[in-house]
Amino acid sequence: MTTASLFARNPNLPSLSNSPTWAREALTPRDPPRITLPHPEYHDPNEGLTNPPLFSEAHFKHLVQNSYFFSKADLSTLKRKAHNAPTFDAVASCLWRARTKALGLEGDLRLLFPIDTRLRCSPPLPNGYYGTAVVFVCARVDANALCRPEGLANAARLISGAKREVDDEYRASVIDLLELRGRREFGREGVFVVSDQSRLAFAGVDFGWGRAVYAGAARAGTGPVPGMVTSIVGHNGGVVALVSLEREQVGAFEEAVREDLRPDAKL
Repeated sequence: MTTASLFARNPNLPSLSNSPTWAREALTPRDPPRITLPHPEYHDPNEGLTNPPLFSEAHFKHLVQNSYFFSKADLSTLKRKAHNAPTFDAVASCLWRARTKALGLEGDLRLLFPIDTRLRCSPPLPNGYYGTAVVFVCARVDANALCRPEGLANAARLISGAKREVDDEYRASVIDLLELRGRREFGREGVFVVSDQSRLAFAGVDFGWGRAVYAGAARAGTGPVPGMVTSIVGHNGGVVALVSLEREQVGAFEEAVREDLRPDAKL
């Protein structure tokens, strides 16, 4: 993105200080490939389902697109209630709880979110590497536990713990899983995907028209299951959560969010 913006502002640029590098061989499977860790983020056809399908493809066009802005004060409230958890962990926990309540989910739930491993693993990827180095991790909890008053803090703790599991071995195990089993779908039932785009520097990339007013996803709900994916985008000192729900679920979702944002709410 940065390289493209440099050429957009100066098409005759003779050279780059940091040339793009393909280097896909840096993320090849091991020989022999071996799956050394559990990966509940991917669909297991032998696993029993506890929740009915949330949406059919026919429902996709009926989903309502909503944007929820969390101000600095809102973020402080959530982080305090989540025992000083990082911003993403606190916001994702709030959204996870609200969606679970609005949809009336039961049983085993999974929150999936992407982690960029380019700075987490060693040896480091080559300078200028522009390919993906993202793996998905999974936090799991029972729906009843998530909806309890202490569920916000507990969910944030689970998310933080899942992030800490991402290391060299985790990434290698994911690559080997894809090598042995082929491209995998994420689990569908009881799954919620939250993509943290709040730290992507898209808004600061200048293609010759100055800084962007907004830079992020246009809508939520894309993916194999309509409504399953939510994006969190940085905006005006806070974050915006893009959420896709059926119209009759919106009121319950918003009330659940407001409940977690009330400073005097009991934990």
